[in-house]
Amino acid sequence: MSNWEKYKTIGVCLSDVRVDFQQTFVDRLAKTAGEQGYKIFVYATTTDLFNESRYNDGETTIFDLIHFERLCGLIILTKSIHSDETVERLIAKANGCNIPVVSIDRCVEGCYNVIFDYSKAFETIVRHLVDVHGCRTLNLMAGIKDNSYSMEREDSFRRVLDEKGIELDERRVMYGGFWSTPTQQAFDEFMKTGLDMPDAWVCANDTMAMIVCAKLMEYGYSIPDDCLVTGFDGIASAEYHVPRLTTSKQDIDLAADKALEIITSVNSDVPVKNTTSVEFKPIYTQSCGCKPLNYREVTGQVLMPLLIRLDEDSSHEEGMEHMQAFGEQIDDIGELSKKIFNHSWPFSSCYLCITLDNMFMNINSFDAAETMGLKNDETADNLILLESLWSISGDPYYAGGGKHFAEALEAFDCFIFSPIHFGDKGVGYIACALDPKNNNTSRSNNYRYLVKYTHTLNHTLEVINNQIVLKKANEKLRELYIRDYMTGLYNRQGFYNEFKSRARKSLESGKAGSICVISVDMDGLKTINDTYGHSEGDFAINSIGQALLLCADDNTVCARFGGDEFVVLIFGGEDTSAKERGERFVIEVIAYLEQLNRNDGKEYGIECSFGLSCADIRDDTVIDSLIKEADVLMYTEKAVHHGRRR
Repeated sequence: MSNWEKYKTIGVCLSDVRVDFQQTFVDRLAKTAGEQGYKIFVYATTTDLFNESRYNDGETTIFDLIHFERLCGLIILTKSIHSDETVERLIAKANGCNIPVVSIDRCVEGCYNVIFDYSKAFETIVRHLVDVHGCRTLNLMAGIKDNSYSMEREDSFRRVLDEKGIELDERRVMYGGFWSTPTQQAFDEFMKTGLDMPDAWVCANDTMAMIVCAKLMEYGYSIPDDCLVTGFDGIASAEYHVPRLTTSKQDIDLAADKALEIITSVNSDVPVKNTTSVEFKPIYTQSCGCKPLNYREVTGQVLMPLLIRLDEDSSHEEGMEHMQAFGEQIDDIGELSKKIFNHSWPFSSCYLCITLDNMFMNINSFDAAETMGLKNDETADNLILLESLWSISGDPYYAGGGKHFAEALEAFDCFIFSPIHFGDKGVGYIACALDPKNNNTSRSNNYRYLVKYTHTLNHTLEVINNQIVLKKANEKLRELYIRDYMTGLYNRQGFYNEFKSRARKSLESGKAGSICVISVDMDGLKTINDTYGHSEGDFAINSIGQALLLCADDNTVCARFGGDEFVVLIFGGEDTSAKERGERFVIEVIAYLEQLNRNDGKEYGIECSFGLSCADIRDDTVIDSLIKEADVLMYTEKAVHHGRRR
């Protein structure tokens, strides 16, 4: 895309924009940076890149889109990208262009680091339970044993208990793996110990806290009356939990502001600390008893938003299913563009552009365009499959960039780029602008929908790609079935297929004319093979095939029946009979071969014998009888040629 060089641009790299942290960070950065005249380009994978796979390799192709030399800063949400190799590569490229790099939530060499004080925040939650609620018996649901993030929180828990003189029974420390199933298993194992229920369960993240709440209620306990529960991280889904979770949330807004401040300072030659620490915000609410459970609030602020979200999710999911389904039926690019636009409603009200490069359909040239109903344009790099600004859909076309991107840059400050790829092969990207003035619920849905939309579009385009490739493969197989491998002329099967098809069409048109069958046989092939070798014999056969093709027109079918035997079928027209066309065809072939013999420098000449048989096209026309009759005449001429050579 072009015309954005005049703007101050900050790049942001992250994985899985569905995660609340990523969404909040991008929203805040877009708002604050936009007010200072920056444009934010977010390059986001749709997975967390946790495992090595061809699919994840394809996801990382979105980072190849970054023009590092045009950025005034790069922000990497390094904790979201579970691929050290990818993070290191991004940092190296940015450092090579001398632009400041800010790492969020993780200390990384070669960056300015904005980190959160997890240890202090977790201690604050534990102290709150002890000091405010008088808890003396506490259970810890930690994450993964020996995991650095989990161990940091476990150490904070133990430190507070030591500080308060509270003895800890090691059976009260469990490991829930930060996820649901191991948390359930760990809870059930604790219940088998026979230990008393603690005053409070301290959980290393909100997901495990919600599972602990569910297990407590399953065993007949009430929260917070019988037991207090706290979480950590402040994820959005915890807001819908009943009771509301006491937790601690990173001050993400402040982290975004600090990252922007660092980039601005470095570019202004203002000294900046290498590491900046940002604190958490503790949220004391219902699950620890700091706020009473309000059932009216549950209905209005929890259940209703959930029902609305479920309804919107259901509509979007249905649309994505339709998009997948039509991908199996479409082979026209215009229709594909319209169908995709119909399912892009979460984004098209602002700006949406789907760009495919010339790797699309596994083809490095633009012959895919003809297959998909587009005009050829070899000067173009990309196919704009869809571009929408203010819900106005543009036509698909070839171009180096979107027609409306410059206009979109004037209107919006933040653009998100997500990859389109087949396995590990990047074939394009989605560019999307979301209006920061939209309410939070709408924007959260848009982020989530963008990931699902991207996944579905990837699948749909890959299905179409496979269909096109399969179609081309079938066409090649069909050609092999009806074509002679050496000359490219029709073989016997192809010849008979063409006769039947063309004769039927001629009869159905009511203007059935005449046909001429020409039997063509090479003279002296054995002599050429015996004297000059079989490669020269093949050259002679191919030369005859070339002569037949060059002298043929749309009314002519040329075939090689085997060896040096050829058959030509010519259809007559309203003004010229098939016989006249056949006789002219023979003259032209003879003239071509005579010219070839004069110029090719061979010690032998290439000559043919011909026999013509003509008839009107009728329902009872027997093509084999005409071929036999033409053969007889051809062999008569061949005998004359043979006698002349002797």
